[in-house]
Amino acid sequence: MSQTDTSVINLAPEERRKLLAQLLHEKARAGQTAPLSYGQQAWWFLYNLDPQSHSCNVMFAARVSSAVNATALRSAFQTLVGRHASLRTTYTVRDGEPQQVIHAGQEVSFEEFDASASEPEELFRRLVADAHRPLDLE
Repeated sequence: MSQTDTSVINLAPEERRKLLAQLLHEKARAGQTAPLSYGQQAWWFLYNLDPQSHSCNVMFAARVSSAVNATALRSAFQTLVGRHASLRTTYTVRDGEPQQVIHAGQEVSFEEFDASASEPEELFRRLVADAHRPLDLE
């Protein structure tokens, strides 16, 4: 057993937990890569056929008729992104093979606007334009 192994074994349980949390945090910050799953390979293939396509987008619109706490809403979305690695994953090519890169953190893209004065047709055009914006997998 090495001196490092012995010193870790001799740590108090709370110190071991802190060390493990620190090591996991450092590993997450480095950005992990992994091969694509079969579903991701299919998505990557379709993306490369037409990077400007919006065919993989899934959108919905909801009418909110009360006040919205935009800070709380943004925080909720940021929490979701923090918990789910798939929402922090981009694709790249390394050594000729597509790879997923799982980022430690990703800032939520959040746009807010007051639609109360918008005409229904104008609002519909804006929603359709947003739905047709291509997703950049890279």
